[in-house]
Amino acid sequence: MSTISETISFPAGNHQLSGYLALPEGNGPHPALVVIHEAYGLNDNIRGIARKYAEAGYAALAVDLFAGRNQMVCMFRFFGGMLWKSTDHGGIHDLRAALDWLATRSEVDPQRLGAVGYCLGGSLAVAWSCVDQRLKAIAPHYGMNPRPLEAVRRACP
Repeated sequence: MSTISETISFPAGNHQLSGYLALPEGNGPHPALVVIHEAYGLNDNIRGIARKYAEAGYAALAVDLFAGRNQMVCMFRFFGGMLWKSTDHGGIHDLRAALDWLATRSEVDPQRLGAVGYCLGGSLAVAWSCVDQRLKAIAPHYGMNPRPLEAVRRACP
């Protein structure tokens, strides 16, 4: 299946985030995924993963959580957030903003939303699923559970 892809920008609170949007052919609406990168950020590997999901029929937004910011500072904030406020920190807020933007696209079925994350992104996907009812499924590749552990009671399948 052919795909269409582009680099995009969208608002996230008082700042802008960027990402890589990969869409399958056809008008849709398609199920959609937010693809969450590992500590290396949005790179060619993550873009390729987004394209593979688009080839399988998903609208895939690979969000750049480090966009316009210092990567090392962001990583320390994310890891600190995962330890002390795992379900309510800047990374989770940015992911919610990414899903807000993605769900408004005409190509996307807003009833079929999910997330996939790798390493750091896997931890973020699990924590995010605990507090966002819109996520119907997640696929965390590596990662850790949020704290306190009771938070996972709401986690989607």
